Amino acid sequence: MVPNTYKTRFCSSCSNKYNEDRAISIFSKLFKWRHRHVVFTIPEDLRGIFQNNRKLLNLLFQASAITIKYWFKEKYKKYNLIPAFISVLHTYGRALNWNPHIHMILLDGGISKTNFKNIDFFSYASFRKRFMKVLLDLLENELGKNEFRQIKNDLYRRYKDGFYVYAPKSLYKSIKGLLKYVCKYLSRPVMAESRILDYDGTFVTFWYQRHTDNVIVIEKIHAYEFIHRF
Repeated sequence: MVPNTYKTRFCSSCSNKYNEDRAISIFSKLFKWRHRHVVFTIPEDLRGIFQNNRKLLNLLFQASAITIKYWFKEKYKKYNLIPAFISVLHTYGRALNWNPHIHMILLDGGISKTNFKNIDFFSYASFRKRFMKVLLDLLENELGKNEFRQIKNDLYRRYKDGFYVYAPKSLYKSIKGLLKYVCKYLSRPVMAESRILDYDGTFVTFWYQRHTDNVIVIEKIHAYEFIHRF
């Protein structure tokens, strides 16, 4: 017998190995200081645009990076600080729905040519409004004013506080713990087998914990729909 690996994220063993290797590689590049996990999300209204044109997903990286750099420039102008972060893209939610968003590992500090400055506070409100503005401007530039201006204006009316951005202090005791959590989105199967409760030959029943209120939701969908989401 010759052992083989699938080398795919649908294989738990292969994905776990990839996860460990990627975490080690990223850890070697990070400053040995506190980091936090920042999540940049978009409303459901915009998800279809990214699903129909996957090339636009790169704008999520650009918008989140510009948001962080702008905040540092405005907040710590006299120090001329540069932020340090690594971003990864996650394209689905717990219900296996299309939900592209950015996970960022952000250094709790800034770097200049002469020193390092510790930073304990990051402004959620500032991040949210800036991220929305930058992303909508980038989308308008790509799609054109005639195609996107009405959507853009409508989103400004309905999301007065900006798009949701979450940036709390890290609950992990070490950078490696945070890295392991974030990197698993790059490689793991989109659903653990333990979340599948039943398959009757036609329908698949599975559960997930809803982000907004941590309620356990049980969903039953046709096998074809399950494969499509998967």
